[in-house]
Amino acid sequence: AAGAFHSLVATAKGELFGWGNNTYGQVGDGSLYDRNSPVLILPEGVRALAAGKHHSLCVMQTGEVLAWGLNEDCLLGVGWAAKQLTPARVIKDGVRAVAAGSKHSLALTDDGEVLAWGAND
Repeated sequence: AAGAFHSLVATAKGELFGWGNNTYGQVGDGSLYDRNSPVLILPEGVRALAAGKHHSLCVMQTGEVLAWGLNEDCLLGVGWAAKQLTPARVIKDGVRAVAAGSKHSLALTDDGEVLAWGAND
């Protein structure tokens, strides 16, 4: 997945790696340091992912949704306003896919419902 200035990749084993600009924690490694090469974010269980302008999302094998990075306009959906430097739970289960826009996030549930959060302008 390609954000504005960062990238994410999931391996066949379900590992998640991130790299690039990390001004808002969008790489997800717990720091604000830019990463010039891939760093391990999650060791297993990743099924799908998405990268927005300055935030990231992933769906775990369990259907759980995690988000991290910039959190303006409730962009991450985590329930607090501060930027999130590591993956944090947004939805407990039941999701099959995610998408990330510049200032919004989307999730497709197993029931075919589309959930949206973030900026609404």
